[in-house]
Amino acid sequence: MEPLLFNNFRNFILKNYIFRGYYQKRSMRDRNLKIEKKDFLWNTVGTFLYSATSLFLNFFVINILGGEIGGLFSFGYSTLAYVVYIISYFGIRSYHSIDVKNKYSFFDYLGVRLITTFISIIFGITYIYVMYFRHIYSFDKSIFLLIIIFSGVFEGFFDVYEGEFQRRGELYKAGIGLFFRTLIFILVFIILICITKNIIISSIFSVLSKLISGIFFEVCILKNYDKFSFDFKKIKIMMIELLPFFLITLLDGFIHSVSKFSIDLYLNDSVSGIFNLLFIPSNIIYMLCMFVMRPLVTPISNMYSSDLINYNNVSKKILKYSIIVAGIVVLLSLFFGKLYLYIIDILTNNTYNMSNSNEIFITFLLVMIAGIFYTINTPIYFMLIIEEKKEYLLTIYIVVFFVSIIVSNVFVKIYGLVGASVSFLIIMFLLNFLIMGGKFFRGKINYGK
Repeated sequence: MEPLLFNNFRNFILKNYIFRGYYQKRSMRDRNLKIEKKDFLWNTVGTFLYSATSLFLNFFVINILGGEIGGLFSFGYSTLAYVVYIISYFGIRSYHSIDVKNKYSFFDYLGVRLITTFISIIFGITYIYVMYFRHIYSFDKSIFLLIIIFSGVFEGFFDVYEGEFQRRGELYKAGIGLFFRTLIFILVFIILICITKNIIISSIFSVLSKLISGIFFEVCILKNYDKFSFDFKKIKIMMIELLPFFLITLLDGFIHSVSKFSIDLYLNDSVSGIFNLLFIPSNIIYMLCMFVMRPLVTPISNMYSSDLINYNNVSKKILKYSIIVAGIVVLLSLFFGKLYLYIIDILTNNTYNMSNSNEIFITFLLVMIAGIFYTINTPIYFMLIIEEKKEYLLTIYIVVFFVSIIVSNVFVKIYGLVGASVSFLIIMFLLNFLIMGGKFFRGKINYGK
């Protein structure tokens, strides 16, 4: 029932507020682009559980092991492991899932993913070793982070199987694999935390459970694939083709997380835990935006190639509605921010006493405003991808990347928690300004294709 209601609501919005008459003009081929209910259901369930894992386990660890360990877990699982995941992911999924003509075989994609997975492991180990060698990380913290990054490594690796399921029109199998892999990881982690009260032991066995369940629910399920053979020439060509998208995705992930890395560098794990909790509403809004935007990419792309005038009108409408929603979210944050902090205090057994701190409330508002800038970027980012402006996107992401490192480190070092939120706001505003400029003022900007 839920998928049906969601589809009806989404189609109502599209037909009446965004695309107007475009859906009535689609060819019969476009009408067959619907997602099966079981595909939508399992993909939604799997994605939702995976997205909620960090939030749920963070609250759990804080209540069982305290704010310091909770902050460490939050940074390790949702920040460092996420960056490692992006490196392993390499931006392949979007490319893989639409390769219905089998330009590349499954083993070509698997070969690329094995290489990127190895690179992600090297990056994670190197980063942790440097921080330990500089005496920024303790031995126990280094060991925990070294274990937990493999959660991101395995997610990135098993995604290649999910991409193959999607390419074959069996998206529900990818959703089933993601759901059970995540559920088993959660259950093993919770049981062992309750029994051992040890974050390292719990992480070792929960990460191993993710590996074993991924093999069982995805590797063993995928059948009827091509003959086992790696075409190294095709693998090389694919990596070159995907490199710009990978760099954009990697830089985007780091830019969004740079303030968290700065807190980890200059402050303590408790502050890191607070900052990650303040990020939760912003991340949920961004996740919902991505959930809505991904199904729209295909019709918007078709419109760009067939009806440019209508495409430009739709672009402006999406921007207008995004700004309206952004304004509403900012007002809600202003009026209900204290209530959210009070709820967090209840869920964390008043570990951080957040609701009584004006500094934390101001930090929350700044993070929400910055997160809104980031969310508004999302539909415009997809449009620039559709318009094949990846060179422009890569250029601005490189610029913002270096600016973000300087701004974030300076503000966090001087102003602490509030400085992290101010730097995040400055970085997101700059990124928003440049992406908007690339989309709506491209006639005045010469950036090529």
